[in-house]
Amino acid sequence: MGLDAPVPQGLVLVAIWFLWAVPFQLLAQFLTDHFDLVSVADGWTKGWLAPPEHWWGVTQSTRVVTTVSDVLVTVVMFAMAWFYQRAVTSKRGTANDLGFSRPLLELPGEGCSSANSDRHLCCLYFWASAVTPIRVADNFRAANVLSFWTPLWVYLLSRVAALAIGLVPGMLGGIPSLSTQLAQGLFFALRRPQLIQSVEEMQSSLGEESHLEDRSQDVGRNLVTYSFLCCWMAVADAEVVDSVERLRLEGCQAVVGRPVRTKE
Repeated sequence: MGLDAPVPQGLVLVAIWFLWAVPFQLLAQFLTDHFDLVSVADGWTKGWLAPPEHWWGVTQSTRVVTTVSDVLVTVVMFAMAWFYQRAVTSKRGTANDLGFSRPLLELPGEGCSSANSDRHLCCLYFWASAVTPIRVADNFRAANVLSFWTPLWVYLLSRVAALAIGLVPGMLGGIPSLSTQLAQGLFFALRRPQLIQSVEEMQSSLGEESHLEDRSQDVGRNLVTYSFLCCWMAVADAEVVDSVERLRLEGCQAVVGRPVRTKE
């Protein structure tokens, strides 16, 4: 799909992300108000963290609501990541362990029906937009570039860093998240060439020609897309990785093509 995807597909990704994020924000706001967490935070920071002088500064309420929301999202995300790793990631590359000379794979069911294709896209869009770090982790793990948990720890550290930056007196609103998004984007942009190279090697080992666009070396472009369109990049990379491994998502499970012996 990449950046050339039709606008409706992009809107679907944004819609899923929005519908997923809003409940966490609403719950965080409810918990903050119900337990008066802003007053608690004021007590902890009294004497060293003054209120912002201007309306565009980071307020104590913003810090508390954002932190509570981040905690809720992180707990749910790591629980889902634990499940996803066992249901999908652990099934990748199984053909390499079955004693075949090359892991040539047949597509599940020999010809994916439109219904199966639609289910796969729905699942792919959900994982890539609602819990983007999980799908990014799966992509880089499938290409043997990063361990599955590394992108998730990167996400967690970025949210802790955003909180720390937000505690700086006079910090402008939006700067903490913006700066950590750019840091995450740079981390993945510098490693995407390795992902593309790994996928091309897998395609070569299967006797397939690579049709990947030679944009992986454009660090600037990858920085922007991984920073601000990460769900889009997650789908683009996933489509390539899953097609090479003949993997299809059905619900929350992975269906992998069966290995066949190479013709001599």
